[in-house]
Amino acid sequence: MLGGGHLAARLQLVPAPVSRKQLSHLGDRLAADGPVSPEDLALLEQVVEFYDELRSRAQDVIRVVAKRELVGQNVRVTGRTKTTLTLRDKLRRTPAVKLPYVRDIAGVRVVAEMKMHDQDRLADALCHEFDCADTAKRVDRRAEPIAGYRALHVVLSVDGTPVEVQLRTELQALWADLYERQADLWGRQVRYGGEPDPGPSGSNDERQHLLGELVELSTEMIAKFEEQLDTHEPTSEAEHAAKEAEARTLLRHRTKESLRRVTQIRAHQARVKEIDAEIDRILDEWSRVVRERLNRLADRADSID
Repeated sequence: MLGGGHLAARLQLVPAPVSRKQLSHLGDRLAADGPVSPEDLALLEQVVEFYDELRSRAQDVIRVVAKRELVGQNVRVTGRTKTTLTLRDKLRRTPAVKLPYVRDIAGVRVVAEMKMHDQDRLADALCHEFDCADTAKRVDRRAEPIAGYRALHVVLSVDGTPVEVQLRTELQALWADLYERQADLWGRQVRYGGEPDPGPSGSNDERQHLLGELVELSTEMIAKFEEQLDTHEPTSEAEHAAKEAEARTLLRHRTKESLRRVTQIRAHQARVKEIDAEIDRILDEWSRVVRERLNRLADRADSID
């Protein structure tokens, strides 16, 4: 039974259809060249169903934790489990990775208008809830993007079974949706930095150029915008209220020095509000420019054969 947070501790877990050793042997047979036996296909179906049920139950907990940590934000939590076909392809593509250690068979995605420090805070909360702070693996694709892909992944251990949670900001998600759409059309290898398949003309130059622009948009423009957004903390209403309370206290003294100090405080407060408003305006404009460029690239992608 899970420990940690109260929600995860109440998860009703389903029993695995095979032992870890049997699962490893199944993965070896699936990764080998040649046809797969009907018995192994049937067993693989059972394994995928197990992961899907586990993912669904974990997803309910993840949704509650995300909404609790990101109060007031539009939080979207979705999930998916690899199909038997994609799982077999992955095992054959990376035979060194044993089936019990494939961390993204069960996947959950959280998207919100959060900042990067919100992603870190949510990852901490999930690790605590699932009692795996010491064992959870974090993959920070914000610091080390692959083909422009940026997000924070945390692999939770749910009763010993990995569940990968992708935490994406709104811009990271919009970018990834477009890039993944093109990967579905131009070859899955582009997700890992490979070249796109050739178009009908036999050339992939236009496709390659557009993907290069997408990568640059993510690793340069979006990354720098999110760094600025992360470091900008507007003065809170509580801080403004505290300064105003200080000014009112000084006014009661009615001395020349206290009145001078009140003038300084209120001038400073006005300037702070002006600066905060200007930074917010610049960041809003930056966000608009990024979204418009994403839309233009999406339109261009639609016109490329």
